[in-house]
Parts: sequence; C-alpha cells; structure tokens
Amino acid sequence: MLFKFRRKISNKLIAVTLGVLIVVFVALNGFIQYSVKENLRQVVEKELNAELQTAWHILEAVRTSAQKKVNSDLNVAHYLFYKSGTLEATEEIISMQAINQITKEVTEVNLNQWLHNGQQVQNHFEFVDRLRSILGGTATIFQRIDQGFLRVSTNVMKLDGSRAVGTYIPNESPVIQTILKGETFRGRAFVVNDWYLTAYEPITIEDEIVGILYVGVKEKNLKALKNAITSIVVGKTGFLFSIDKEGNYIIHPEKEGQEGSGYPHIQEMLSRKNGSISYDGKGTQVLTIFMEFAPFEWILAIEAYENEFVDEFMANIRTHLLWLLFAAILLFAGVLFMFSRSMTRSIFSVVSRLRELAEGDLTRIVKRKTDDEIGIMTTDLNAVTKNLSAIIGEINEITSTLEGTSTELTGISDDIAKNAKQNAVKSGNVCEAAEEMSSNMTSVASATNQASGNIETVAASSQELTASIGEVVTTVAQAKTRTENVVEVAGRVASNINALSAEAEAIGTVTETISNFSDKIDLLALNATIEAAHAGQAGKGFAVVASEIKELANQTVASTTDIGKKLKGIQNSTGIAVSGIEEVAELVEGINEIVTLVNNSMVQQRTATESITENINQASLGLKETYINVDQTTQFAENVVKEISEVSQTASKVNLTTAKIKKNAQHLHEVSIQLKDKMSRFKIDET
Repeated sequence: MLFKFRRKISNKLIAVTLGVLIVVFVALNGFIQYSVKENLRQVVEKELNAELQTAWHILEAVRTSAQKKVNSDLNVAHYLFYKSGTLEATEEIISMQAINQITKEVTEVNLNQWLHNGQQVQNHFEFVDRLRSILGGTATIFQRIDQGFLRVSTNVMKLDGSRAVGTYIPNESPVIQTILKGETFRGRAFVVNDWYLTAYEPITIEDEIVGILYVGVKEKNLKALKNAITSIVVGKTGFLFSIDKEGNYIIHPEKEGQEGSGYPHIQEMLSRKNGSISYDGKGTQVLTIFMEFAPFEWILAIEAYENEFVDEFMANIRTHLLWLLFAAILLFAGVLFMFSRSMTRSIFSVVSRLRELAEGDLTRIVKRKTDDEIGIMTTDLNAVTKNLSAIIGEINEITSTLEGTSTELTGISDDIAKNAKQNAVKSGNVCEAAEEMSSNMTSVASATNQASGNIETVAASSQELTASIGEVVTTVAQAKTRTENVVEVAGRVASNINALSAEAEAIGTVTETISNFSDKIDLLALNATIEAAHAGQAGKGFAVVASEIKELANQTVASTTDIGKKLKGIQNSTGIAVSGIEEVAELVEGINEIVTLVNNSMVQQRTATESITENINQASLGLKETYINVDQTTQFAENVVKEISEVSQTASKVNLTTAKIKKNAQHLHEVSIQLKDKMSRFKIDET
C-alpha cells in the first residue's frame, strides 16, 4: 500500500513536471520558430536587396556602356555624313505634312530641297539605312522648320511599322533647346513613341543651324540590358523585372509589354518608388524588393516566394527542436525519477508517523534526514507531537479537577434551591401586606380627589360671582358717568335756552324800533301826499311814490307786529323749557347720588368676594397637593408590590435554574468520566 502511495506521488510529480516541460518547450518552439522566421525573412530581404543593388549597378553600367556606344555611333555617323559628300540647299520647294510627335498635331510645311552628294535627302533613306547596317541602331536626318525639327530621312519606325518621316520634335523639347545652343545632346530622349538612348548633333550650312544628325537605340531593345537583368537568378523561381512610370512591364519573364498598373502591389511600387512589400500570390506570400532607376524612369524590382527560403530551413529547425525536446524529456524524466524516489522516502516516514499519531501513540519522534521542506515538515511534526502530548496531559489533569468540581457544584445547587424556596415564601407574605396598603392608599386618594373636586366647584362659583359683581360695579360706574353727563348737558341746554330768550327780547326791541320808524315813514308819506296835492299836476309823480312808501311802511308795521307776537311766544316757551330742564337736572342729581352709593357698596362686595375666592383656591391647592402625595404613596405601594412579585418570580426562576445547574453538574460529572476514559487511550511520555 505504501509502495503504491510512493509510486503515485512520484508519478504525479513526473507527470506534472513533464507536462510543464512540454508546455514550455512547445511555447519556446513557437517563439523560436517565429523569431527565426522573422530573422530569416530579414536576412532574405537583405540578400534580395543586395541582388537588386547588383542588378541596379549592372543596369547602370549597361546604360552607361550603351550611351557611350551611341556617342561613338554619332562620331561614326558624322564621319560618314561629311566624308561621303556635302549638304546643299536648293531653291526647289518640297511640301510635306509635319506631325508633332507629342501632340500629334498636323501642319503643312514647305521645305527647301536638300541634296547630299547630289542626291535628295527628303524621303530617301540610303544613308540612314547604311548607318543601321553598320552601327545596328536608328539614324535620322532632321530639317529645321518653324515648329521645330522635322524628320526628312529616318529609319525610326512608327507603331504601324512605317517610317516616322514627317514627324517633328517641337521647339520646347530639351533636345532642341540644346541643339539651338550649338551643342550636341547626349542622353535619354523620347523618340516618336518610345524612349531611346540618343545623340543629336546640329547640322549647319554657312554657320546656320539648319538640321540635326541623330543616332540612337531603344532602351527596351538593349539586349545587354535584358541579359543583365534576366541573368540574375533568385532561388528556384525568383526573378528580376522592371516597369516604367506608367506601370507597364518593360522587362519580365512572362508579362513583358503588358500593363501592370491594375495590380495593387504595382500601384504601391509606383507610389513609394523604393522599399519592399509582401503580398499574396496564389496562396503563397511573395516578397518584392524594389528601387527606382532614375536614368530610365523605371522601377527595378526583384521578386521571390518566401517559402522557397523559409520553409525548408524552418523544417530543419523543427526537426532539431523535436529531437532536442525528446532528449530533454528523457533527461528530465530520469532526474525526476531519482528526485521523486528520494523525496517519497522522506514523505513515507512522515506518513508512517502520522498513522501512529492517528492511533494515539505520542511517544515516538521522527528523525530528520534532509534540510528541505520535507525536513522542515518532519521537525514541525515532532513539535506538534510534543505539544499534543503536553495538551493531552493537561486535559487529563483538568478532567480530574472537573470531576471534583462537578460534585461540589451539585451540592451548591441543592443549597441554592433550598434558600430560593424560603425567599419565595417570605416575598409572598410581604407582597400581600403591600397589596393591602396599596388598597387603603387608593381609598384615601379617591376621597381626597373628591373633596378637591368639590372645593374646585365652589372656587369656580365664587370666581363667577366675583366676575358678576365686577360687571355690576362696571355697569353702575358707567351709569354714574352717564347721569353726570346728563346733568352737565341739562345745564348747558338751560344756559342755551336762557341765551335764546335774551336774544328774543333783543329782537323784540329791534322790532319795536322798526315799528316806530314805520310810523314815522307813514307820517312823512302822508305829509308828502298832502304836499303833492298842493303841487297839482307837477306833484302827481311824487304823490305816487309817497303812496308806495306809505304802503311799504304799513307792510313793515304789520310784519314787525307779527314778529313781536312770535317772539313773545318763543319767550314764553323758553321760560317753560328752562323750568322743565331745571327739574330734570334736579332729578338726575338725585339719581347720581343713589348710583354713587350703589357703586361704593358693590366695590366693597367685590373685595369681600375676591378674598373668599382666594381662600377657596388655596384650600383647593392644599387638597391637590394632598392628593398628589397620596397618589405617589399609592404608586410607591404598587411598585413595592410589583418588585416583591418580581422577587417572588425570580426566586421561582432561581429554583428552576438551580435544578438545571444540578442536572448540568451531574451531566458534567458523567462527561468528565467519559473524557478521562478516552484520554487514557493516548500514550504520552510521563517524563
């Protein structure tokens, strides 16, 4: 069984370690392959870039060599042109169509006939074809026109295969600008419909530039150039190619002369000019390195499949890594097996000691054999054994003490129960007495409360009586004030009436005076009438006036007599009124004296009533205080009854608790005996 345990632990250790090792190696293998692949791609890119640089330099060398040959061809053409005869311009006019080689614009022009060695130059090609047979390139003789220089004899072909006679180079061309300066142009130039390596030399007649002698070779037709590019081999299927600035394939194993601007990688090459790109080519990544060849305005590129360089190398790396992984697994498996055997032996000794501990043997100590974690575990196990042995010894001592303590606790609980019963009986007696006292105090409180209520009723009635007397006193005072006002008003009325009587008498005097004046006026009117009668006719008008005055005097007398009568009546009435008002004033004075006596009596009555009310209120307050004291005493008595009841209940609970304590003490005694029996199964070192 123990052997199976050891084998199981070792197998687990080996399995876990090998699993971790395999995971690490797999991750490491992936990382190494990725890193190697990236580094290898960079190496391949550098190698391809080096090949491209080589091709660029070869292309430049071929271009330089070709340009030198063109320059040499121009020397040969110059020698043959001037050695074979002289150039003459006649008066004969030749009409030709002039076509701009850039814009294709057509113009009719008139030219002077040219003769070279007695033969017409225009539309005759013997000399230029002879140059091609000797030099292998193209040759042209130009004649100057207003628009530029016109090809009058050439072996340069148009796209339809005909000679490019009648096409001209416009004056804006860099070639023409150089020629017009009297200089020779050497280099790359656009000829009719393509780019050539060229050499142009001015032709003069009598020191006047009248034409151009040209030799050149088409760039894409340079065999040395093609051979230089196609001779470079990259891997198994890699190759070099070139495109022009429009994206057309100039040199390519399969697509030469085709348009390539529709391909995304070609567009990127045209945009960037220099660099590298990787794109998917029929399921395989294609690596392209490219750079600009400025002399021809080309993009020179080298292209290769990445898997040709990477796959085989990566397959070798994977094989070596797998063998390395296999060897490492074997090595680690052997080391782990030896290590697991050593480790499981130490674990076995610890397990054996743990089983002895499980059986209760605390006397043996495991010997420490190693200084690793298992050795530390062994030391800790020995410490646990010692501590456990000490704890069990202490538990045995405590068990013995517990057994004696539980016996004593049983006796104590019996005594507590006995005392609790006695306390319960005594508290019951006290409770009955307190209840009787509480009942008596309740009766006293009820009687006191009733008396207090009666006194409060009397106090309320006396307060109402005091209030009523106060109202009567107030009313009497108001009546006294009013009678005094009446007396005062009556006096003022009597004075006013007396004044009225005096005024009436004064008016009577005035009316008597008016009456006397009226009598005198009447007498004067009578005298005036008599005098008017004596005057005759002259005194008629005066007599009329005197008659009117007399009549007015009579009316005045009548009015004053009537006023006198009425004044007499007013005087008589005012006399009677004054007498009546004086009698009223005397009566009011008598009433005022009576009201004053009543008011004084009611004030004395109110004072006495207020004193009675105050005494009754004090008596009511005394009874209230007595009631409050009696009520508090009653509450105290009820609290005493309640407390004594609680004491009785507590005594009953104590009695029940002591019974439980006794029961628990008995149970504790039984548990201590059982614990002592179980502790006896452990073997401990008594020393």
